[in-house]
Parts: sequence; C-alpha cells; structure tokens
Amino acid sequence: MKQRFSGVNRIIALVAVVLAGFVCWQTLTYETPRQTELLQALQTNVRAYEYHTLETLSALLLEDWTACLQAKDKADAHAEHVEQLFALLQRGGWVKGSITEPVAPLKSAEAQKRLKDAYAAWLEIKRFAVRTLRADTQTLSSNTFLHELSLLEQKLSRLLSQAVQAESAFATRQNQRFIWLTWASLGLLALVALLLQNTLRMHRQSEAMRLAAERRLTISQLLSQMKPLQERLNDALAYLCRAHQTSIASISLSAECADEPLTLRVGDDTGVAHTDGEEFLIRVQAQSVGVLRVRFVKSPTPELREEIEAIVSMIGLVVLQESAQRQAHKLAQAKSEFLAKMSHEIRTPLNGVIAAADLMAATQLNDEQHELLDTLRLSAKTLLGIINDILDFSKIEAGRMVLETLPFTPTVLVEEVVSIMAPAAHSKGLTVRTELSSSLPHSVAGDPLRLRQILLNFVGNAIKFTARGEVVIRAMRLKKGEGQSAWLRFEVQDTGVGIPPEKQAGIFDAFTQADSSVTRQYGGTGLGLAICKRLVELMGGQIGVYSQPGQGSCFWFEVPLPVIQENAPEETTAQPSGSALNSHELDGVRVLLVEDNPVNQKVAIRMLQKLGCVVELAENGQQALEKLERASYDIVLMDMQMPVMDGLTATRLLRQREQQTGHHQVVIALTANAMQTDRELCLEAGMDDYLSKPLTLDALQVMLLRWVAQHKQRAA
Repeated sequence: MKQRFSGVNRIIALVAVVLAGFVCWQTLTYETPRQTELLQALQTNVRAYEYHTLETLSALLLEDWTACLQAKDKADAHAEHVEQLFALLQRGGWVKGSITEPVAPLKSAEAQKRLKDAYAAWLEIKRFAVRTLRADTQTLSSNTFLHELSLLEQKLSRLLSQAVQAESAFATRQNQRFIWLTWASLGLLALVALLLQNTLRMHRQSEAMRLAAERRLTISQLLSQMKPLQERLNDALAYLCRAHQTSIASISLSAECADEPLTLRVGDDTGVAHTDGEEFLIRVQAQSVGVLRVRFVKSPTPELREEIEAIVSMIGLVVLQESAQRQAHKLAQAKSEFLAKMSHEIRTPLNGVIAAADLMAATQLNDEQHELLDTLRLSAKTLLGIINDILDFSKIEAGRMVLETLPFTPTVLVEEVVSIMAPAAHSKGLTVRTELSSSLPHSVAGDPLRLRQILLNFVGNAIKFTARGEVVIRAMRLKKGEGQSAWLRFEVQDTGVGIPPEKQAGIFDAFTQADSSVTRQYGGTGLGLAICKRLVELMGGQIGVYSQPGQGSCFWFEVPLPVIQENAPEETTAQPSGSALNSHELDGVRVLLVEDNPVNQKVAIRMLQKLGCVVELAENGQQALEKLERASYDIVLMDMQMPVMDGLTATRLLRQREQQTGHHQVVIALTANAMQTDRELCLEAGMDDYLSKPLTLDALQVMLLRWVAQHKQRAA
C-alpha cells in the first residue's frame, strides 16, 4: 500500500512540474503590453509628422502649393494622432481598433516622466513648425531651420525611446514577479494536492482502523459473555469469518483449557478456490495454549493479519483466564472437601470427649475429679472454638458463607450474650453490664447467630484481656438509615490492657494479635476479629476499635437491619426454653441411632438413655433400612459418613419407600461435618433437620423435644 501511495505522489509531482513549465512558457512568450505598443505607435506617428512637416517645407520652398497643402494635411493628421496617444498614455482611456479595449496609463514612473518630457518636446516642435510655416521663403533659406528642427526631433525621439525602455523594463520585472508567483502557486498547488491525497489516505486508513477496532470490540464483548467457553469462542470466530467473508473461507481452533482439549470450526470452504491455510499460534505470557488455523480465499493483507493476531491474543487471554478459573474451582472444591473431611475427622473424637465429660459431670465425683473434669471440658470447648474459627474463616475466604434473614429482638440478643459470658466474667471478679438505648427497635431481620458470634467474640476478648474492672455492652440506634432499614451500633468496652495505636490498624487482620506475647499469655489463633470483620462487611456494615494502652479498649460495629416492629407489644407471654421443658416428655421415645464410630455410639446411647429415650443401634445405612422395615421409631438419628451405605443414600432410599406407604419417618442428620453445603445436602436427601457434632445434652434434648411435639401434633 505504501508503494502505491508513493507512486501516486510521484505522478502528482510530475503533473505539477508540467503545469509549471507550461505557465513559464506562456509567461516568456507573453505579448508586449499594450502601453509599450502605444509608445511605439507614438514614435511612428511622431516620425511621420516630422517627415510630412519637412515635405511641407520643401514644397513651400519650391512653391509647389498643391504638394504643400497635401503634406500639410498629412502632418496635421499625424499631429492629431500624436496628441491622442499622448493623452491616452498619460491619463488612460479607450482604444478603438478591431475591438474597443481599455488602456491604463503608463505603469512605470520613469516612463511617465520621460513621456512628460517628450510631450514638452513635442509641443516645442509644433510651435517651431508653426513659426517656420509663417516665415517667408527668404527667411527659410537664410535660417538654420533644418538644423534646429533636427535637434528637436532627436530630443523627442530620445525621450520616447527612454519611455519605451522604462515601460518595457517595468513590464519585464512584472513578468518575472509573475513567474515567481506562478512557481510558488504551482508549488502550493502541488503541496495542497499531496496534502489532499495524504488526507484521503489517512481517512481511508482511519476508517479501516475504526472498523477493525469495532470488530475487536464486538469480539471482546462476545468473548466476555456469561456463556460456556465453547459457545463464546464459536460466536467470536463466526463473527470474524462473517466480517471478512471475502477474504476468509474457514477458521478452526485447537486449544487446551485446564488440561481439557478444546476444538471448534466455523465457516465452509467447500467449492471455494482458496489459498493454503495459515496458522497463528495462541501464546499468552510465553505460554502456548493452542493454534488458530485460517484458510483464506485470497492472500491476506498485512492489516488483516495484524487484526487476526490481535484477536488471537484476546482468545489466548480468555482461554488462560477460563483455565485459571477452572483450576481455582477445582482447588476450591478440593479445599472444601478437605475441610469437610478434616471437620468430620476432628469433630468425631472431640464429640466423644465432650459428651463423655458431660455425662461424667452428672456422676458423683470428688473435688479433685471435678477440677480435672472442668479442665478437660474447658480444653475441649477451646479446641472446638478454634476448629469453628478455622472453618468459618475458610468458608468466608471461599465465598461460601451464607447469611440468614430471621426476625429477632436486639435487646434479647444482648441479654443472651450476657447470660452466656457472665459466669466467665464473675470467675475473674469482673462486672458485666449493659447499656441499651430506648430507641432500639423491638424486632429486626438479620442473622442473629452471626451477630451473637461477633458479640461473643468481643465480650470474650474483653474478659480475657481485663484483669479488674468491668465490661460494658452497649446497643443503640443511629440516626442514619433510610426507609424501613435501621443502623444499629453495638459496642463492647473494657478496662483491660488496651492496644497501642500502631497495632490498632492491623488488629482485624487474620492470624494477627497486638503483641506476640499475647498469644503466649492469653492464647488464641488471631482469627476471631478477622472473622468478625468479614461478617460485618458481608452484612454491609462497618467495624472498628479505639483504645488507650493501660486504660482499656472499645470494639464496635454498625450494621443496617430491616425493621419489623418498632415498639414492643403491650402483652407478651414468656416462652419456656428447652431446658425448662418437661424432661419427662422424652420418656419412652423410640430412637434409632445410626452411627459407625464406637466412641460416639457409647456416648450418644448414654445421652439418649439419660433423657429417657429407648435406643436401638444400627452401624450403617443398610442396617438402618432393615430395622426400619421391621419396626417403627419416633426419630432416626442418622450419621452422614458410614461404611457400606452412608446416611444420605439411606435417607433417599427411605423416602422412595415412603412414597408407596405414605408414612413419613423423622430423620435428623447427626454428623461431624460443619459446612453449609453439608446442611444443604442433608435437606436435599430428604432429612428433616440437622444436628452438628460435638453433641451437647441440651442441644440434643431441644432437638428431640421439638420433633416429638410435631410428631404428636400430626398424630392428633
């Protein structure tokens, strides 16, 4: 293309040179200006006047009166013509010839001056001629007439010649100036032509670039759609093939995405006389991910190759990004499976420890045994808290934390936190009190479990790092908030050791504590506050701390919550808690325990028997189905992971059997898996509820009482 444009430029330059030469030739052969012709005519008429004047004088001397009169008439005619030419050259006017044309005065100042002097000499010649014609013959014979007349004629002729020369020189200078202007004009014309040609070329190039950019943008949009990778690539390559249907016959792609082969083909080159195919390697960050093969109808232009290479780069980025996403998904899935497995493996023995400790606490023990048992229970609960923190943090990092939306009362939530943490505070001689604002709404919607978790973490840290004084829990309603939403602020203030200012910025980072000595003195993993921050951010709120070393700290968070009820109802009826219910409600309840771990079997059987239940044991899902076929039970406690047949499969088979009988057996999942996906799997398999290990006697009692009550209501 550049060679073609260069040839066009040379042609335009050659045409400009030819035009310039033609104009110069026209200029050099330009006719003498009209003023110079009139000056020459003036000279001719003056000579004719002089000649006829001499002829008149000669006839007068010879007394040939006829010849004298004829010569006199001719001299007068030429004199009149001379007068007209002088007036025309001095002032300008119209000349009658073959055509009538205007004539300007002499343009040269020098020529005007010489013409003025010549006119004065002409007048002197006329006066001399008149004076001579009036003289007699004797006077003419004796006088030096001819000599004086010759001098006057020479003077006039010299002045007219000088005027002609001056006007001709002026015309020559004008012609030269015209030549230079002509050359400059032609140069400008050639420059304008080149600029116009370059402008057109740039316009065509910019238009081609604009269309190419639009095609790239369209292909980029097609590649970024929320579709499977195969469909996105097929749409993009089909669009490219349609956009260049006169140049491209077909396109085929071969690539690898996350170690999986990816092939596709667009276009149809059947019956098309095409050239050989060309391959474009798909490389991203010096890594080859595939090859794009293009079969052309005709030889591709450099611009088309450049466009295809750019699109190949985009395809490479998309394939690499999709491969990274698939790898990340596999890693996240493997991580989730690992966490679920580790949760099950750790919680299973921990369940036996905590449950055995709870059962042992109900037996008769001496003081030393009680002290050792308390240490055992505290250590087990601490270990359980660490495991829960690790699982919560992992779920948040993987984006699997799902918040619930349930109605609850903020004041009740704070009171529950106080009732839970008060024993630990009193054991250290600390006071726990609350400051609840009267502007708090009575009922809001949110996740009370996670809010309670945040407050328990704040209060637990406050008790841990406070040696003397008090812990204050505040709850208030902020003025900001729109519509039915209210911003609630919770604060936990202590009189403990405090946090240095330089450590406060990173206090909410994972695995971070204010001082390394804190871990040695107080323990902890440093995950609690990081989890609190992530939970608050998931709720759309803010979290922070202000503290003074040696004076204490105040941790706070603000969250927006939809308001359900502003004011408390006038009359409320207290609902008994699970521990306050009639403990004899579970006497005689038939429970089928499906558990494969011997320790958990013993612990669960002892707990159920302590609650008054009648227990039968099945070690796997297949045994459970056989027992359910032979006998009926009020509740089935089903473990998820077991040999021979797991709990999910057994529950699905049970529900299929119930479709024929119309009977519904209550099945409660009893597992050490603590992931949200595990709960969803249980419900999808047909289980009625979910109970996570390690079990506590209170949690087990509440769960059984609720489902026994529902079973009695359905039976009634």
